[in-house]
Amino acid sequence: MKELYEKLLELLGGIEEIRYIDLDAGQLQVEQPPISYPAVLIKLSESSQEINHVHRTITGHIELTVIDKYISETHSLAPEQVRERGLKYLELNEKIDKALQGYKDKRFEPFSNLSKEDRQIRTGLKTTVQKWETAWKNVPSS
Repeated sequence: MKELYEKLLELLGGIEEIRYIDLDAGQLQVEQPPISYPAVLIKLSESSQEINHVHRTITGHIELTVIDKYISETHSLAPEQVRERGLKYLELNEKIDKALQGYKDKRFEPFSNLSKEDRQIRTGLKTTVQKWETAWKNVPSS
């Protein structure tokens, strides 16, 4: 899973708006989270399917919590410029989708987005949880 985390750091690191990327260690559970916004917290898990007695296909399950401060009104009565500022976190989610969707290399099969869900985790923050998958073959050590 370390390789998957490193790849996510590389891909997400190319999005200039993101100021903080880390493994999710419960940072949002403390009164003043020790992160800079916008941020992405990453949870990883994996499952595997045996191909034969030596090789397996591993599926990496990725959960990205995309977090930004609620900085502006988004309601229908807000002036358009005000509403646009408030919707910047949606643009960030689109940039993340563009960076990850279909990405593949020699190690990883194409990344696929399974879902995006707007969650209210903490007052004053806009959070979207994105779920992704990719797969790779394990290579046994010689």
